[in-house]
Amino acid sequence: MIHFGMPPNPALSAGMVLTDLDRKKLESGKLRKGCRHQGTKFVAEYRVKGHDTYLGTFDTIEECNAAWDAEKARRHALKGIRKPAAQGYTTRLKGGRLTYVATVCYKGKTKFVGTFYNEADARARHAEGIDALNNGTFEEWNKNRPRGVK
Repeated sequence: MIHFGMPPNPALSAGMVLTDLDRKKLESGKLRKGCRHQGTKFVAEYRVKGHDTYLGTFDTIEECNAAWDAEKARRHALKGIRKPAAQGYTTRLKGGRLTYVATVCYKGKTKFVGTFYNEADARARHAEGIDALNNGTFEEWNKNRPRGVK
């Protein structure tokens, strides 16, 4: 028999007895890309931009894969929910008067949610927009919000 790359596993040769760990690896199914064997356990880690987030050590491959899948789903759900600035609003001169422009980030794009003459109103509208994003009702909220400079 010709083998390319690594030699065959000696535990699988005829007449050899499988250890519990080898049996567990063979019967376990497929690991996700963020899961690995460590001793007799399985470790789940999620990597983003070169940084690993440790998710836990598990007894079975199914638990390990489920933890990795849950973290992937959580991160995917949070992907579109970000604020463009720490304050949530910027200042501009409009007609010789200082105005505050409130914005939120929705699906990777900055969405305008209002222009105000005072900072407190801009901050409040930004908070309303973030709440609507987190509740999943942003598009409806944005259609029905009041227009014009307040």
